[in-house]
Amino acid sequence: MTDRRIDWLAVAIGAVTDTVGTIVFMFLFGVVAAFASEMQHLSSSEMEARLQRPVVMIALMIIGLSFTVLGGYVAGKVSKVNQVMHGGIVGSVGIILVLLFWNSAPVWNNIVSLVTTVPCGLLGGWIAGQGKNVSPPDLK
Repeated sequence: MTDRRIDWLAVAIGAVTDTVGTIVFMFLFGVVAAFASEMQHLSSSEMEARLQRPVVMIALMIIGLSFTVLGGYVAGKVSKVNQVMHGGIVGSVGIILVLLFWNSAPVWNNIVSLVTTVPCGLLGGWIAGQGKNVSPPDLK
């Protein structure tokens, strides 16, 4: 019989990993973008237009989802059981961030994020559970 209890500490640590990692990266990206804008003497509207390009939005979304995978992985490793479930819960918490920032991104970006956030958390949890029952190789 499988233990289905939720380790809320593992979920919290995974969700914090996802959220803080995403926010710190986005902040640093903003600082670099502002510096680049200043160096190129771009107006704020020109810089905004560059940041709204689909290639930039997709790259930032992939990076954010990568932090969700990492958060799911951390939750799975900390919980030591039901890694995929814990990763999925981290992804579910990530949906709250998507909803909080709904107005700051194009609708297509938000929809893709809603559809992919939980699977990314599940993936992280799955990765955390790999190798769990693997024996060391016989070196004789």
